[in-house]
Amino acid sequence: MSELFLGRGRGATGFAGGVSRDDATTMEERDRGDYSESNYDEFAGYSEGLFTSGEYDEEDRQADVVYGEIDDKLDARRRAKREQRFKEELSKLRAEKPTLSQQFSDLKRGLNQVSQEEWESIPDIGDYSLKSKQKKARTLAPAPDSLLMNAHSMNQTVGALDARGIGGGAVTPIGFGLQTPLAGFQTPMGLRTPLGLSGLSTPFAMGGGNRTPLGGFRTPMNAGGSATPSLNDLGEARGTILTVKLDKVSTDANIQDIKKARLLLRSVTQTNPQHAPGWIAAARLEELSGKLDAARELIAQGCTLCKNNEDVWLEAARLEKSKEAKSILANGIHENPTSVKLWMEAARKEEDIALKKQILRKALEKVPNSVRLWKEAISLEGPKDAEILLGRAVECVPTSVEMWLALARLSKYENAQRVLNEARKHIPTNIEIWISAAKLEETHNKTDMVDRIISRGVENLTTKGAGRDRDSWMKHAEEAEKTRYPKTCEAIIRATMDIGVESVNRKKIWVSDAEGALGRGMVLAARCLYANALKVLPKEEDLWIALGQLEMNFGTPEALDQILLKSVDREACPHSETLWLMAAKQKWIRGEIELARKLLENGFQSVVQKESIYLAAVKLEREAGETERARKLLAAARLGCRNSEKVWMHSVQLERMLGDYDAAQNLIDEALKLHPKNPKLWMISGQIIMERIEGEEGKTEALKLFEAGRKECVRSIELWLCAVNIYRESGNWNRARALLEEARLKNPKQELLWLAAVEIEIEAAGVSRTDWSQGIVGTANLQMAHHMMSKALQECRKSGILWAEAIFLEPKAAQVRSTERK
Repeated sequence: MSELFLGRGRGATGFAGGVSRDDATTMEERDRGDYSESNYDEFAGYSEGLFTSGEYDEEDRQADVVYGEIDDKLDARRRAKREQRFKEELSKLRAEKPTLSQQFSDLKRGLNQVSQEEWESIPDIGDYSLKSKQKKARTLAPAPDSLLMNAHSMNQTVGALDARGIGGGAVTPIGFGLQTPLAGFQTPMGLRTPLGLSGLSTPFAMGGGNRTPLGGFRTPMNAGGSATPSLNDLGEARGTILTVKLDKVSTDANIQDIKKARLLLRSVTQTNPQHAPGWIAAARLEELSGKLDAARELIAQGCTLCKNNEDVWLEAARLEKSKEAKSILANGIHENPTSVKLWMEAARKEEDIALKKQILRKALEKVPNSVRLWKEAISLEGPKDAEILLGRAVECVPTSVEMWLALARLSKYENAQRVLNEARKHIPTNIEIWISAAKLEETHNKTDMVDRIISRGVENLTTKGAGRDRDSWMKHAEEAEKTRYPKTCEAIIRATMDIGVESVNRKKIWVSDAEGALGRGMVLAARCLYANALKVLPKEEDLWIALGQLEMNFGTPEALDQILLKSVDREACPHSETLWLMAAKQKWIRGEIELARKLLENGFQSVVQKESIYLAAVKLEREAGETERARKLLAAARLGCRNSEKVWMHSVQLERMLGDYDAAQNLIDEALKLHPKNPKLWMISGQIIMERIEGEEGKTEALKLFEAGRKECVRSIELWLCAVNIYRESGNWNRARALLEEARLKNPKQELLWLAAVEIEIEAAGVSRTDWSQGIVGTANLQMAHHMMSKALQECRKSGILWAEAIFLEPKAAQVRSTERK
């Protein structure tokens, strides 16, 4: 009743005393987990599971499998990026913190360049390794009587020997007042000298770090009275020591890496003994470390545990010598009779051709459908036997295109036709078989069959959905051109250039294909593309011009003439001014003047814009020495092309060249009335005046004409400079400066005007450009030129001409700095 009243009967406990003694045992039995700090994890807490009391049924297992597959799939998606990131981080880490071998590699290579003085200046830091710091207690033992007697006979006093039999500090009186510790008798590589050879001396105490009383620079004479080592010998010994230390550091690092890799691979092979790559990696690690016997033992275990893996047998054969490798390969083939790699390796190991053939034929009995074995076996045979083997090969491997084509090449014409027909039956969607059939016909000069075969092939393959790749056909056409089958190349292009091409952009596509083929050196393919494109688009002038340029660079003169004549035909481009001129020029270049004139006459009748035809005819007559014919043509051109400035300029220049200045002046006056805004006509007119009237009078008249021209052509920089140059030749610097100032006001930011202003200041200072460029004259005479150049660069900051001139204005020493700054 009291328990019920207190609530204990309902499971309640008191608050004052916490858990009662009756419940304490039950809770301890129920909670026996490990709650120590070593068993605590920040993420998962203590290692005790929340659902350890639950049952793991089939549904839980299936759920775990599904979740596992999802995790694997997600991991596979990120694996490539993760591996790439790992490689980048590793390379970055190696760049920041290279290994010890990488750090010392350049130092080791540079040891042969260290001088003797540098070797002598290297201090000896001693041995500060942990092993030397730990003082180990030595176990001393009394010296035996025989050693004491021997020492007495050699006038030596020997103390006690340690447990290793090395002198523990005893000294040897030599007779010169010097004493050498017995522990110092060591070779440069750390080997100790036997006690019996007491007369030998060493340059340094290499192994134990002890020196002779004189610091190691001298050792007593030996029994034979030989001299002590020279300083050169001591320097070489120090270099040897440093090399050994560096090698030791690098080797220790490599050994640690090898030990870690060996431990990891041992875990792999023990955990999964049937994992062949693990055995191969373990064997290669031992091979890398120089333990070839251990590598052979490991790979032998791999062959025993992974009998059905061909890579293990191949690795075992590689590690063995030739005779043992053959035996290993035989065992591997016995376990894996269908392994092509093992059969091929076994054949490669044999040096006798007959044995190779025997092995390959046995291999073909086991693996008759291996193309690789058939090719290797056929390569060892002569033409007749190869044809027999190929006949058998196409029966065993009817889907191999290489076998069919090889058999067709070895067969005669009729048999080759039958072979290719059979090949088409077995492989109806292959392009190469049709192309090989076309090449076969072209080889036997049956060119009419080439187009027929290619057309049928394109039709059949397109029906089966295999011939719709136009780029593939173009590659085969270029390959046919490379192998010297021009008819096949042309037939392929004619039959396939329309595949997948719309009428809207077909010209663009064909031109792009032709330019690409020409860029790869495929002239025949490009020519065929242009020619077939012109059959579809004969009115396209740029196609004719492109084909003409191709023939001009790669073709013959006859072919070029034929194409140009076709281009100006009535059905092509008879109104093309460019094509008529190209045709006439080719005739003119080869000296056929009459044919060139005839072509220009025909072009004059066909072309609407006759200016270029007139000028070409004039040039033809002028070069041929027919000046009267040229004058007549120009007179007709001035009437027919009255608004042509070029015709007037050519007329004036012809009369000027012939020396008839009156006729030239009359023509230029008439031309200026028609074309007053043409600055070239004004400049030619001024030049004619100066040629007619010499001296200052001619220059004055020319300046008047240039001034009139500047009013009409105020934006012509050349016309302004023509007037300025007259003043510069006369030495009238002030008038030249004023004229340039006016020109710059009307034409701002013109670099040529500023350059002329700088040049005037240089000339006004009385400095020749030769002395100025060579630095003979100082910059004191060029202060105004520098000032003018500064103003010019402020207005025309991006002018390369002005910057170049500014650099040459500077002294020689400053020119380099100015160039680097620019």
